[in-house]
Formats: sequence, structure tokens, C-alpha cells
Amino acid sequence: MKKLISVVMTLALLLAMAVTTPVAAANTEIHDVYAGESIQEAVNAAVSGDTIVVHKGEYHESIEITTDNITLEGVGKVILDGTDVGPASQGFWLGIWITSGVTGVTITGFDIRNYGIWEELPSEPFVIIEELGIGIWLESGSHHNIVERNKLSNCFFGIMASTSDDNIIEGNEISDGLNGIGVERAGHRNKVINNKITNCLGGIGIDEGSTFNIIEKNKIVKSSIVGIVIDGNVENGDSSHNKVIDNRVTNSGERGIWLGARSSDNLVRENRVFGSGMYDLYNDDLSTGNIWEENKYKTSYPDPLP
Repeated sequence: MKKLISVVMTLALLLAMAVTTPVAAANTEIHDVYAGESIQEAVNAAVSGDTIVVHKGEYHESIEITTDNITLEGVGKVILDGTDVGPASQGFWLGIWITSGVTGVTITGFDIRNYGIWEELPSEPFVIIEELGIGIWLESGSHHNIVERNKLSNCFFGIMASTSDDNIIEGNEISDGLNGIGVERAGHRNKVINNKITNCLGGIGIDEGSTFNIIEKNKIVKSSIVGIVIDGNVENGDSSHNKVIDNRVTNSGERGIWLGARSSDNLVRENRVFGSGMYDLYNDDLSTGNIWEENKYKTSYPDPLP
């Protein structure tokens, strides 16, 4: 009996130690940045797993991210303004730039403005470009990143993923730019979900051999030319097997949803598209295998849709 009691007491003691002994925290840090300080310096000091918290204020920088698995978070009204910020790479004025090969980065809570200068024209060639700029750029090979709940305005490109896979672009608001969100140069399996895009030349574009991307539950209003476009090119082939589901596209200048000549085997389903200048839905004669299902619209080419 004494031996049994001893065993029970020993087990109880070990259980108490397990409950009360703190578990060692992961070796991560939070880097705080305040107005007047450099965001880039904090990003440079971060290691994988760290969070950079940027507090309210106005910052004039181009932020280059070269470290995997960090979070860049704006708290309060954090304005990143490209006025008087020079080109960061390849002649581009860049707001936040995830460099080639970097993965697992989260960017959230920023108000990004004025990266790029152009003049929109009433007819072709549509724009005169003075300075190419991107609000948030996911460069080639930067996979598994999250860009969420940011505001971008007056940027040549709002958010661009180039040869970049498995990213989530969600809950952002983009306005008064040339292009809202783009997946280009063979970007695969990206999710573009629940974004609002207003007063851009083009809303969302999937281009140059990009496949298996999802464009879902976005609201696109007053695009000068097109709300959503999918197309390819000779070098990278068709953009195919993408899904365009449950988006709302209104008052596009020419076309609401447009599947171009180098698009194939895409699914366009349950979208509401109205008020387009030429066609709400447009399926190019040279495109093949696209499926149009249960969309609400008034005008289309061809009519009826395939």
C-alpha cells in the first residue's frame, strides 16, 4: 500500500510540474518602428519568425524583404508614400518588395500610395508612362506569402505576383491605379479573394501562362477597360484552369470579364457583371474549353456563351 501511495504521489508531482513549469518560448522577436524611424532597418534586423510592427505615421521608403517567414504589420494609420522615393529595382518605384525566392512572408495593415507616375488617355495607347511602380511586388520565386488587409492607391500596379506560386491576396482595397492585382509570368495556385478594386484601368489580370489560380468574391467597380481578364502569350502559353467565381464587376469601360485568345479551360461561374461599355462577358473566338456557368449579366460575346 505504501508503495502504491508513493507512486501516485510521484505521478501527481510530475503532473503539477508539467502544468506550472513554463514552456520555453520560440526564439522570435517583435521589432517596433515609430514615425521618423526606418522600416527597412527593422526588416534587415529581423530573422525568420520575427514580426515587425510599424506604428501610425507617414513613411517614405521602399521596403525590400529578403528573409523568409517574417510578418510586416501596420498598426493604426500607417502610410507608406512613394513621393520622392527613387527606383528600388530594375527602374521600378516599389512600395514593399518580397525578393526572389523568399517565402512565408505576411504583409498587412499598410496604406500604400503614389508608387509610379502615368497619365491616362481617353483612347489608345491609353496611358503615357513616366515612372513604373508597384505597391506590393512578389518577385519571381517568392511563394507561400500572404498579402491581406492593405489599402493601395495611385500605384501603377497595386499588387503584382510574378512567377510566384501559392500566395494569398485577400481583403485588400485598391483604387485609382493602372492595374489593381496581377498574376503574371506563369504564376500558379494563387488565391485572389475578397478584394475591392475601384477606378483602375484593369481590375484583376491573370496572364502569361498562369494556371490554377482562384479569383473569388472580389468587388470590382469602374475599371476603365476591363474588370477581370485572363490571357496568355506565345512564350509561356495559355493561362488555363483558373477559376473566376462569385465576383461582382460593375461599370467597366469596355468588358467586364474577358477571356482572351490565349486562355483555355478556365471556369467562370456565379459572377454578377453589369454596366460594361461593350460586353459584360467576353469569350475570344480563339480561346478553347472555357466554361461559363450561372453568371448574371446582360451582354456577352458570343451570345449565347459556349
